[in-house]
Amino acid sequence: MTENPYEPGNATSADPQTRSTRWLVRSGIASLAVAFACFVTTLVGMLRVFNSIASSSTAPNPSDLAQDMSVVSIPSMAAGLLAILGVILLVAGVIIRQPIDNS
Repeated sequence: MTENPYEPGNATSADPQTRSTRWLVRSGIASLAVAFACFVTTLVGMLRVFNSIASSSTAPNPSDLAQDMSVVSIPSMAAGLLAILGVILLVAGVIIRQPIDNS
């Protein structure tokens, strides 16, 4: 009969009985990093749009501004989805644990 991998081990042992699934954690961190890059891209795009408004000598055309703003908002929509995916992967990687093979 095999040992129960979830049973507490020897108190002198520093080895944990379970480990997180590393690929889920790494994928979650990568997804959050890409989401952060998308948010930075959105901020830079917004700064450029507002800078073009400020440096214009004439009144800006509302349709041009709306078009520029819609283009700039695309990375932020992608960032929202990637951030949700990243959090789900991180939580799953921490909650789902695999027993360590002590054989």
